[in-house]
Amino acid sequence: MPGSSSCETEKITVKEVIKSKTDGEYADNVKLLNNLQAVITSESDDCNNDVVSSVESDVNEETSTENNTSTDNDELYDIPQSKKTIDLKEQMARWICHYNVTHTAAGALLKILRNNVQSVQQLKELPQDPRTLLNTPRSTVIRSVVPGEYFHYGLQRGLIDQLKLVGVSEMFENIHINVHIDGLPISKSSKSQLYPILAEIFPKVAQPFVVGIYHGYNKPDRCDVFLQEFIEEYNTLRRQGFEYYNRTFQVIIRAIICDSPARAFVACTKGHNGFFGCGKCMQEGEYEDCRMLFLEMDAPLRTDDTQPLHNH
Repeated sequence: MPGSSSCETEKITVKEVIKSKTDGEYADNVKLLNNLQAVITSESDDCNNDVVSSVESDVNEETSTENNTSTDNDELYDIPQSKKTIDLKEQMARWICHYNVTHTAAGALLKILRNNVQSVQQLKELPQDPRTLLNTPRSTVIRSVVPGEYFHYGLQRGLIDQLKLVGVSEMFENIHINVHIDGLPISKSSKSQLYPILAEIFPKVAQPFVVGIYHGYNKPDRCDVFLQEFIEEYNTLRRQGFEYYNRTFQVIIRAIICDSPARAFVACTKGHNGFFGCGKCMQEGEYEDCRMLFLEMDAPLRTDDTQPLHNH
């Protein structure tokens, strides 16, 4: 092919090659590809570069346009000032695609904006940082609970989070809660473990939430120190309740749910495999065949007066 102009006339785009997908035209497509290869190998370097650039351009156009999308937020929302009347729609569409926002979440946001935003000034009053909107704490109070550390999120704070999810109108004024206390290992290579205090509203309206959490390499030495903040806060909420959206809610513990080791730890009693390991009655167990047996069927039950005798 004489001259560099032949390069312009012999270019074969990928669109032409893949335009037809029928079996009858498959052989023609193969020939086109072979011709394309011949053009690339026979022309000069300049022509070669032009053909390769053309092929790469068509491939990019056919396969995806994601490579043309900037990941920089400033470029993502940089729309000319002359298009301000359609700015918000276009920017939100880009935001939804860029961050893979679900349609459910995007629909909820659009509903909030349509129902509440009446002027541009209201939008300007919104904080620029989500941490301000969510009142994210700037610091975390960690206290020592021998032999580890404890963080108290708060029972009232957790309940308010639940009310935000389910709505105030859906909640009775007396909120009954189940409290879960249990230990769990978090590492196979060490004794690192967590002892969370969880709560859930009964009847169940949402997922359990964290009230406080302990971390250490052994369980807390003293249960009263571990539960101190939780007990103090609950006693206040039980007597006075708390206000939220002009309603006062009382908090009542319905049950404290633990497995056998955690129940003995919380109640400060002997473990389930101890001689006085039954948490319901006064009988002394018998050790036989590597197990503790409680054989009496009508042993006297524990009372508020006798329970302290079994505490340690």
